[in-house]
Amino acid sequence: MGIGGLTIDPYSNDKNIGRIRRFYVSKSFRRQGVGNLLLQEILSYARRFFKVVVLRTDTYPADPFYVSFGFKKTNTFPQSTHYFLLDSKTKRLVEI
Repeated sequence: MGIGGLTIDPYSNDKNIGRIRRFYVSKSFRRQGVGNLLLQEILSYARRFFKVVVLRTDTYPADPFYVSFGFKKTNTFPQSTHYFLLDSKTKRLVEI
């Protein structure tokens, strides 16, 4: 169905920055809420360890997906296209 990884950002010297890697949902499961569930779980787990999560994408469909989830599009962080501030008050509800 889908896969996604979370690591300490190797492009930053700040251990409070995590990086989402290899986030992928199989075509037959897209637009069914799988990506939302997977990303919500990754961010929920990331809140325990990081203050910021970054990622890099170069695909058009991925950009609006991450932006709709609350990610900001910017190159502020090295080798990243998007970032998300992990605040315990910032929670997104899953819509299926």
